[in-house]
Amino acid sequence: MHTYPDAALFEPQAPRTVRPLRLWFGLLAAPVAWMLDDMLSYYIASLECRIRPSGDAPLYAGTLWFWVVLIASLAVASAGTWVAVGNWRRTRSSQPSATHAQPWRHDGHRRFVATASVLSSIGFLTAFVFMVFNVAFAPICGF
Repeated sequence: MHTYPDAALFEPQAPRTVRPLRLWFGLLAAPVAWMLDDMLSYYIASLECRIRPSGDAPLYAGTLWFWVVLIASLAVASAGTWVAVGNWRRTRSSQPSATHAQPWRHDGHRRFVATASVLSSIGFLTAFVFMVFNVAFAPICGF
């Protein structure tokens, strides 16, 4: 005779919740990385164009420091996107529960923040694609 496993194994599991720190990192990592990359690139460009005489300034922005800043920022933004997608997947099956006393702790709110994080992170990763072309091909000190 065939025996079936325990019925408790097939009962629906409680939805996994996401910690607030993970939500904040997923939401803010890509925008902050983009902002820091923009500010540091502007600073590096101002130094390159001021320190060197006009004829010695690099023709294109592809100097070593631009690439270092861009790759570090891209790594942080990619990590934030990875966390944001993980948060979104964890909250996929969550439903708002009435057991919480504070409304901002409902799982539905976490789902909203996780979805906004994914959309925001993908948008900023798209901006990084354009920044790669900027570092590789744009003139550093104007035309």
